[in-house]
Amino acid sequence: MKTVEERLKFLETRFRRYQRFTMLIGVVLVALVTISATPTIPDVIKARKFEVVNPEGVTVATLKSWELGGWLDIRNNEGNITTNINQSDDGIGTIGIYSKEENDLITIGSGNLAGIIQVYSKEGKNLIFIGSNEGGDGLIRVKSREGKGRIYLGTNKSETGGYVVVTNKTGEGVITLQVDEYGNGEVGAWNRKGKVRTLKPGKHQD
Repeated sequence: MKTVEERLKFLETRFRRYQRFTMLIGVVLVALVTISATPTIPDVIKARKFEVVNPEGVTVATLKSWELGGWLDIRNNEGNITTNINQSDDGIGTIGIYSKEENDLITIGSGNLAGIIQVYSKEGKNLIFIGSNEGGDGLIRVKSREGKGRIYLGTNKSETGGYVVVTNKTGEGVITLQVDEYGNGEVGAWNRKGKVRTLKPGKHQD
């Protein structure tokens, strides 16, 4: 028969074993809880629309699908759209930048023959056009704040070189710089009666 001292020693040993076992179970449980609480990062998130809001709950960004493709709006803290990226009816990408009142400032897109950049005043009036003419050559138009043409830069119709036209306040061309049929520079100045004075060198001699 075991003595009281032997029994106490046996119980103490068993208690230590139970204590270690309990601690091991606790560690395992903590690890499982930690793993389950750690969010997994998916490779792909699919949805038809996402919205981002600021601390006040105002939507400041929207990413969604629509009938022509994708659509992205960036808004200010008042909820007004300041930047937009989407597609035109032809499926070509367009970018719009707007004032805080949502007036056009810059648009980037495409025409029938080339890309287009347009710059607007804060009132929404078109000031600068960069694109192409009907022949596919580069063209720049500069307008006044009233929307009247002031400067044109492009390629002349005879395709001998570039040209520049400067207009007066009524939109009449009064100064031209271009290349003549011989490849020489030509400057023309008109008065308001339509009379012109032209400055150009003689015919090119080989």
